[in-house]
Amino acid sequence: MKENGKILYWAPRVLAILFIAFLSLFSLDVFEAGQGLGEMLLGFLIHNIPSIIISLLLIVAWRNDLFGAIAFSVVGLAFIILLLVNTKEVGETWLMVLIRSLPITGFALVVARLFFLNWQKRRQS
Repeated sequence: MKENGKILYWAPRVLAILFIAFLSLFSLDVFEAGQGLGEMLLGFLIHNIPSIIISLLLIVAWRNDLFGAIAFSVVGLAFIILLLVNTKEVGETWLMVLIRSLPITGFALVVARLFFLNWQKRRQS
């Protein structure tokens, strides 16, 4: 039983780190030939703003599971809302936008659920 508690404790934290790494991969597209070093570094920083914000949320959530559950739920839902707001500009249906958002949104919501389950388990014991 104690082993399950450790897994439930570490799972959302490790998945959140993997989620941040996954989001950071998208910032690597700024490094291309023909741009100055300053432009590339600024683009890299701008592309990593979501990763930096989620990293800060994870730092707070590390000790407060309920905060982690709420924060990662908000991250997932905010991403869906941002995509749906831009649906008209992209020219896709809302259903296609939701399907396209699943890798990022799903990851955030799974992390949120795991933080919530860990919070619930600690509260009961």
